[in-house]
Amino acid sequence: KNIKVTENIANCIKITLGPTGKNGIVSNEKQELKFITSGSLLIKSLEFPTNAGNVILKLLEQAAVKTFNISGDGSTTTILIACQLLKSSLRFLVNGYNSIFLSFGLKKIAYFLVER
Repeated sequence: KNIKVTENIANCIKITLGPTGKNGIVSNEKQELKFITSGSLLIKSLEFPTNAGNVILKLLEQAAVKTFNISGDGSTTTILIACQLLKSSLRFLVNGYNSIFLSFGLKKIAYFLVER
């Protein structure tokens, strides 16, 4: 179920990727339409019926906001990479891998990439 949530988030956000990204259209409670061009703004307007889906959504939103605050761009890329990492990690966990070792391995890879 969580894998499907991450796939849904990625599918919603990927339309805004890159310089030729398309606008997202969002409707609010008053049925007013908004055109959104940024992945970080689009993810803030999403909502899922389940609590687990909304938790994943908030985690991805925090990652996008942090990227946007540091660089001013790249929030859509951050969301898509995080969705893929979550999707891959959940598959490992379902197959019985230890979550602590998985977390340690991801941190090690992140430090290695930052140093390069």
